[in-house]
Amino acid sequence: MLRSKLKKEEFMLKSLSIKAKLLLIVISSIIVVSVAMLLQSVISLQETSATVIEKFKQNAYDTKEEELKNYVSLAMKTIESYHARTAPEKIKEEVQKYLKDQTQFVLSIMEGEYKKYKGKVSDAELKEIIKTVVESSKYGESGYFWINDFDATIVMHPIKPALNGKNMSDYTDKNGKRIFDEFAKVGKNSGSGFIDYVWPKPGFEKPQAKVSYVKVFEPFNWVIGTGEYVDNVTEKLKEEALHAIGEMKYGKNGYYWINDSNAKMIMHPINASLNGKDLSQTKDTNGKLLFSEMAKVANAKVEGGLVKYSWAKPGKKTPQPKFSYVQKFEAWDWIVGTGVYVDDIEDKIMQMHDETEAQIESVIIRNCIIIFVIMVLLALLMGYLSNKTIFTPLNKFQDGLLGFFKYLNKEQADVDNLDDSANDEIGTMAKIINQNLVKTKSLIKQDDELIQDVTRVVEEIEKGYLYNRVEKRTDNESLQKLQNKLNEMLDNLETNIGKDTNVILDTLAKYGQLDFRDNIKEANGKVEIAVNELATIINYMLRDNKQNGLTLDASSDILLKNVDILNRNSTSTAASLEETAAALEEITSAIVNNTNSISTMASYSEELVQSISVGKSLAESTVTAMDEINDQTEAIADAIVLIDQIAFQTNILSLNAAVEAATAGEAGKGFAVVAQEVRNLASRSADAAKEIKALVENATQKTNAGKEGTDKMIKGYEALNESINKTTETIQSIAESSKEQRAGIEQINDAVNKLDQQTQENVAISNTTHSIAVETDELAKLIVSSANEKEFRGKDSLTAKITDYDAMSKTKDTEKFEVKKLTKRTGSTPAKKEVSAPSKPSAKVQEIKSNSKSDDEWESF
Repeated sequence: MLRSKLKKEEFMLKSLSIKAKLLLIVISSIIVVSVAMLLQSVISLQETSATVIEKFKQNAYDTKEEELKNYVSLAMKTIESYHARTAPEKIKEEVQKYLKDQTQFVLSIMEGEYKKYKGKVSDAELKEIIKTVVESSKYGESGYFWINDFDATIVMHPIKPALNGKNMSDYTDKNGKRIFDEFAKVGKNSGSGFIDYVWPKPGFEKPQAKVSYVKVFEPFNWVIGTGEYVDNVTEKLKEEALHAIGEMKYGKNGYYWINDSNAKMIMHPINASLNGKDLSQTKDTNGKLLFSEMAKVANAKVEGGLVKYSWAKPGKKTPQPKFSYVQKFEAWDWIVGTGVYVDDIEDKIMQMHDETEAQIESVIIRNCIIIFVIMVLLALLMGYLSNKTIFTPLNKFQDGLLGFFKYLNKEQADVDNLDDSANDEIGTMAKIINQNLVKTKSLIKQDDELIQDVTRVVEEIEKGYLYNRVEKRTDNESLQKLQNKLNEMLDNLETNIGKDTNVILDTLAKYGQLDFRDNIKEANGKVEIAVNELATIINYMLRDNKQNGLTLDASSDILLKNVDILNRNSTSTAASLEETAAALEEITSAIVNNTNSISTMASYSEELVQSISVGKSLAESTVTAMDEINDQTEAIADAIVLIDQIAFQTNILSLNAAVEAATAGEAGKGFAVVAQEVRNLASRSADAAKEIKALVENATQKTNAGKEGTDKMIKGYEALNESINKTTETIQSIAESSKEQRAGIEQINDAVNKLDQQTQENVAISNTTHSIAVETDELAKLIVSSANEKEFRGKDSLTAKITDYDAMSKTKDTEKFEVKKLTKRTGSTPAKKEVSAPSKPSAKVQEIKSNSKSDDEWESF
């Protein structure tokens, strides 16, 4: 029968669903656990209640004890403050302060009286008035003041008038101190001070310590003094301390009392009748000798302790429990105590016990109701929970697995993790799938992020920024290799070009606009460094070009100025020569009348000699002028060579820049344009320099050719002069009579002719020099204008390098020509010699032709 029943129950269990089985097991477990928890909670509540009540009781008692201890500590500190004042040095300080205050007060009265009667009465009467004031001044029970002078003579002593007028400098105390002498010294040397000594005191056999304070009354040089015995004021301070403790209160009715170690009451502020009584036998209702116990506890520990006893309480019929805390002040054998009733704590504990029992009963009833309700709710919810915790997770697992496969096949953009919170088989499988899902999603995410980062870097490169790097990483080896290669390429680009090509292009654009002032800041790339170096070189070149142009311009201006001065001087000299020639013609006419017989031969001879002399002089002047012109042309040639070299170096640099730009590829196109423009500028400068150089060389060749012809002419003149001199020697024998006159006029005529020829030659030379100076000035202005068209560093601070020619010219000595004074002779009116005015040659602008050899060199370059 039993066996069949078991089989039937087993069949019924097998026929139940998993949901029903789980519900049955859970409900049975909840019932058993609930009953056990209910019993345990009741027992725990009872134990906890007893523990809480006991802890509350102990904490309340400890709090009361600590509170009483703090109150007693406050009273002890008050007593200690009074006791500290009983130290000899403290007593002395108080006495000194007291004496000083009293003396200052008396002195103020003395000074008031002095000011009041000064000038109204005699000094003797004034002194008597002030002595009377001091003599009548008293303080305390026996305090007084005396007066002595700087010689220790007593002026006034109110207690011993017999001392008045006596010299007390030799008077000593029992220790041998000359006290009045000390009073006088302190007053004389310091003006005020304290003096310690011993002095007899009524009621004491031995002299007692005393301190005096003295201060000078300056109008009469009086030493005003007073003193006080330094007594032991312990008893007085004890009384003050007892009064202070008796006045101390706390709370509504808290107070302190003081008894000694023998349980004798010293001070009780509430019941003064107890003061002085022996309370060692006083007991509470429990028979405790409470004051003896207090003395015992206070003597046992320095910090004192707590005494528990019962004591009558107003408003209560029976004695109530009370706590008192006592602590001993050892120096005076005082036991300070204060107490508080604790019956309110006991009442609170009984109230807590009753409330706890009622709470435990209500908790049991409430827990039973809660357990029943929970069982009903669990029965209703188990079906839902089973479906949610078992069947729903299976369905979610299936859907999640299918979603994962769709995510792998790129059929959907994202997939959620499976619910793996359960620790069953479904949860385990879900965890494994989630792990693979996380790895797969992470890998795909890394790849996407890397591709996005690569796209970002490429976009930045398109904008010209080469300092960006692909920062994202991935576990995909192929993409990771791509990232490494891209970063290596960017590193090379940044090293060879720079971080930002926009900065390079902006700088090159400014160079293209002929503004070479800016540099690339923080240049690290090779192209950036090369651009900066090129800018530096161009700036140096342009500064040199402008400075050389300014120098050449300034020099040409000085040359033009000097040529203009030379032209004016030549014209003025020509006019003077006309006047001189007119005078010479009159003299020559007179001489001709006297030398008609030899006029033909002498005339021919003299004219020939003069022509030779003039020709030779002119030839020599021509050589000198050509040497000067040759020096100037050589200086101009040197300047042109310098310009040519600068242009050549600029062309080299522009070529190197073009090569570097071609190497940089697309990034260097803008720089190549600037390099080409710089090269064109250098070519134009070189062409202009070559044309000027050709003109200078041509002028130099012609000058040298003229110089050679002039040298030959001078030699011919010298040979001809020798022949004429021989002929002249023959004629001199005939013209002896007029030799003297002829020689004088010839000398003057030669000088005038020479000056005239030189003047005409100077005018011609100055005109030629003026033309050259004009061309040089135009060239200098062209160079300066070309340099000013460009912007470069230090452009506005450049100045011409000018030599102070005026200072140099002042150092040269001026040649002086000695002219002999001739006597004017009368005669027939001579024919007036015409002097032609110097004509100003027109400046012709020659076409500048390039030197073929130099042209070939530039073309090959």
